[in-house]
Parts: sequence; structure tokens; C-alpha cells
Amino acid sequence: MADAKPRVVGVDVILSEPEVSPEQRVADHLLSRYQTLGVPAAGKPARAFERELMDLRQRNDPDRTLAAAMERTPQVIAAYFSLERATEPGPPLRTPLDKFGFIRLRGREDRTLLLATASRATEPIPILAAASRLLGHVNILPDADGTIRRETLAIGYRENFYPSLGLQVARLAMGAPADQMLLDLRGEVRVGPVTIPIDVEGRMLINFVGNAIKFTERGVVRIVVARQALQEGRADEVVSLAVLRHVEATPDERATYLKLAVARRRAAG
Repeated sequence: MADAKPRVVGVDVILSEPEVSPEQRVADHLLSRYQTLGVPAAGKPARAFERELMDLRQRNDPDRTLAAAMERTPQVIAAYFSLERATEPGPPLRTPLDKFGFIRLRGREDRTLLLATASRATEPIPILAAASRLLGHVNILPDADGTIRRETLAIGYRENFYPSLGLQVARLAMGAPADQMLLDLRGEVRVGPVTIPIDVEGRMLINFVGNAIKFTERGVVRIVVARQALQEGRADEVVSLAVLRHVEATPDERATYLKLAVARRRAAG
């Protein structure tokens, strides 16, 4: 992967438990027996053999191998927050705030957001967290009907706020340092020159449509439906659906259309 020189790699697997290879298990067993029998005290050759066993264990450590690979590419890896109610918050995070959290906040006094607040956090194991450039959470808050329409850009934990994996990937790809990512508790996130409006729960609407329309939650939406007969005297017709978005944020581009033509044939009579 490093040969392809990616701008950033996002890993959405929560690597919170160490992996032990079969070779490590064998080495651990031999080391345990070796030390229990008191062989290392037998002299230099015995101590040298013990070091060889320990080196064998390290060379076959999957987490060390993965960490070395991660250090060769800019990686953002996943963390997860438990949003279940708890009487007391979980312990402070091991990961430094500038690697995981928002270090710039605005609007604490007149905040309008009701962000999800976590009771526990699951971080990657320390060796992988240290090898990554950034961490981001992978929590998803569906709408009331269970559908995923939004990305949760910020979650609160203890006294701080933490961005999503997607937001951290975008920041790293843009080359924006930590002090250029701002959480405004009155309803927006800023990353470098980009401002992202968020809802009261700190979520951004996902543009599943793609580039077909200028995507924004702001502005006015009008739906225009027109019906036209294909041939006079026949029941065949075309129904045209035009979705008009008046975009306040781009004055030079006052409106953008998504036009869908739906043709249907109706049986005569």
C-alpha cells in the first residue's frame, strides 16, 4: 500500500485487542518453561538462547508488523463510544486530544447542540494508536425509522468532544492541522476553509445522490411535476419530475436542478 502513496488510509476496524500468532504461543510456552526451570541462570549460552526466544516472539508479533506498516502510510484508525447510560463516566482516554479530539471549540456559553454523550470508549491497542496519524470514532446514529442518512461528526466524552473517522480522514487528506478543525456548538464544524452545517445532534446529512445536485440543507426546495402526452389522442405520457433547490450559499449558482424523467404506459380506456 505504501508504494501507491495514498494521501490517507481510513481503517474502520476497531483494533482494540492484541493478536497472538501461533509462533508467539510456542515462544511463550518455551519461555515460560525455560524460566520456570531456572535455565537462564545456567550461564551465558542459556541467557543467549532466552534472548533468541524473545526475539522470535517479537518478529512474529502481528501487531508490531501491522504497526510498522501503518507508520509507512498516513492512517486514521477507528475508536468506538458506548452511548448507553451509566452512573459514572468511563476512564480518561489514553490517546492525546490533538490526535483524536477537537482542540478548538466555540459557542460553549450559547450552545444549541445536544450532542450524543458517551459513557465508555474503546480505543485501539497502544502500539497501533501510536503508529496511526489520527483516530476517529465510527459511531452511527440512525434516524427514527432506522435509516442511515447522516454522519455523526462529533460525540462528547467526559469534558471533550471527538470527531468521526470520516471527518478525520477528510482533515488529513486536506492537510489541515488540528488547530484548523473547529467544533462550533451552535451548529457547524469547520475544517480548514470548509464549513459543514450539522443538526442538533452533531450530524451531517450524507449526500447519497452524488453530484447530481448541489447538496445542502439550506435553501428552499420546490418540486415541479409536468405531464405531457407523447402523441395526441393516445394514453401514453411522460411524467417529468424536477427538484429545484434554491441555494443560498452560492449566489452565482442560484438554482440547480435534478431532473428525472419517468415514462409510463397506461392502458387505453
